[in-house]
Amino acid sequence: MSDGTWSDYFPFETGQQLKLEAKILVFTLKGTAEVVSRSDDTLSLTVEIPEQKVVGRDIPEVSLAIAMTHKADGAENGATITYRNKERVDDKVTMSSDLAKWQRRVEPSIPIASKMLGFTLRRMGDQRGEIVDVTGLNLPFEIKLKLRPA
Repeated sequence: MSDGTWSDYFPFETGQQLKLEAKILVFTLKGTAEVVSRSDDTLSLTVEIPEQKVVGRDIPEVSLAIAMTHKADGAENGATITYRNKERVDDKVTMSSDLAKWQRRVEPSIPIASKMLGFTLRRMGDQRGEIVDVTGLNLPFEIKLKLRPA
């Protein structure tokens, strides 16, 4: 059985600009994302969340780039993660795909921002997607992605 391609789990195409809403508990941070490239086996994104004030607290800017290569479900996949101008290469990313649910779980083997994070990409139709089941933050956290109007 095929693990599917990135388009099965992530509906956005190369060059598309996305609106991003990150929900943490009852708070929402807004930002943008861009699909740098998406092919059958590779997905590359940039994420920008500007500095914001939430309930009187300053939330620092987040600038992140991630390029993921899916070879097959299991731990033989790769990713390059750039956060705060530091590039990290991970050649032991565990991915598991569920075509019936249009979702792919991604678990890097290296820390991102000093945390061991994992997440699930889920396709929610042709113009929406989400990143859910984020682990490693000790807080409920999800990201909604939608096409930005032209």
